[in-house]
Amino acid sequence: MPEHALTAARRWWLPSLSSLVFLLVAAFASVFAGNHLLNADGELARHLTIGRYMVDSGHLMRAYPFTYTLTNQPYVPMEYGSELLFTALYQLGGLTAVAVLCVTVIAMTHALQARMLQVRGVRSWLTMLTVTVSITISVMFWQARPQIFTVLFTVILLTLLERLRPVRPWEALLLFVVWANLHPGFVYGLALIGVYGVGAVAEAVIDKESRAWWIARAKLLAQVFAAACVGTLLTPLGPSLHIHIVKMFRLTYQFEQIREFLSPDFHNPAWRPLLFGILLVIVALAVSQRRMQVQYLLIVLSHIQQVLHSNRYATLFGVTAITVTAVHLSPEWIKALRNYKPGVVRVAERWYLSGSPAGWALGAALLGLVAWRNTSSDSSQQLIPTSFSESNFPVRIVERARRDRHEGRLFAENISWSGYVIFAWPKEKIFIDGSGDFFGDDILRMSHKVRAGKPGFDKPLNMYDVELVVAKRKGPLAEALAES
Repeated sequence: MPEHALTAARRWWLPSLSSLVFLLVAAFASVFAGNHLLNADGELARHLTIGRYMVDSGHLMRAYPFTYTLTNQPYVPMEYGSELLFTALYQLGGLTAVAVLCVTVIAMTHALQARMLQVRGVRSWLTMLTVTVSITISVMFWQARPQIFTVLFTVILLTLLERLRPVRPWEALLLFVVWANLHPGFVYGLALIGVYGVGAVAEAVIDKESRAWWIARAKLLAQVFAAACVGTLLTPLGPSLHIHIVKMFRLTYQFEQIREFLSPDFHNPAWRPLLFGILLVIVALAVSQRRMQVQYLLIVLSHIQQVLHSNRYATLFGVTAITVTAVHLSPEWIKALRNYKPGVVRVAERWYLSGSPAGWALGAALLGLVAWRNTSSDSSQQLIPTSFSESNFPVRIVERARRDRHEGRLFAENISWSGYVIFAWPKEKIFIDGSGDFFGDDILRMSHKVRAGKPGFDKPLNMYDVELVVAKRKGPLAEALAES
């Protein structure tokens, strides 16, 4: 048997790098991140409630029937596709099915990130380092929310923009049709194409030897951008989706108060991986002897600015800025390692050039095993919760209130609780929940005033005839209510 055939026979079981990433991330997320995935906040419960309403009514939700504060306000269901998908899975297999979908999307995201780096010639050791840093940055954002689709589609778009065969406009059209129907983060994708287009124009000016190529590249990216824009219009919402997104940027109070819009707190150990990632990018660029292409430089600088201003961009920083930095540095680092550690490079290159898709199959089998174990085991042995957590949401309070047939307009001290309330107590109406784009700054400001329990806290409650309040027993709101 030829030597190459023997080598292939010995390696048929060895998973490719991207499939190995899929397997490892799926295993880690299933075992360690299940509770956080479903119970980090009340957004999943809210999305399931909206999806359930649309399934039961047979049409998109154009008003918000779960609140008494904005009864006449039109509602724009920006994430209707994700909500319908989550609801369909929930009806088929409960929270386990929703969790398995989200774990699959997360694992697929980082597996495709690894695959894209390999296609661009980044060797295995640097690919693993890049993906590992990206995962450690994003793990705290692993939640069952529609935003996971934006992260996945960002990696797919980056792959299309970075591959050797030029991206085609129809590919962008299809990608953005799906993207716009699942999550409004498609705006980020349009901006990313725009950055590549600006970079191509700048490179045409700087790189005179390749000017013709860069000009052709810029023209192609203009067509891709136009096709992507058309794709975002192919939703049931049409241009009203885009108008609503523009209006969201006027909500200044939310950007100043909601945790995910605030700057990361590097005194908190949970944010240290992000700080490490930022410093790693800066150091890598400082030691680089090659000029970074303009589009890469714009991506790195803009993402550092974004993530320092708002922590919600941390995941996108990990899958975009760190990824293009690895693409830029790969040729230099491969040359340096060959000079100092030739054996390391030979081993890494063999892995890069070999391997089978076994990891994909093993990952899929693992997720199937998790789903089977979850549905066939008692709660103490389940890897993923099958119900919302009593430690995160007022589960017992809602059960008791429903059993005792309490009724009336409700105010929940924690906005995340409101998402659970409308899910578990469908006929109850709440003051505000996580639909920040719908409630706006004024309602959020009033809710914060009530939560603080300071003089005048009861004015919003009296204004809306609130009859039920869910609050922490020893919190400021409970104390203020006891004194009033």
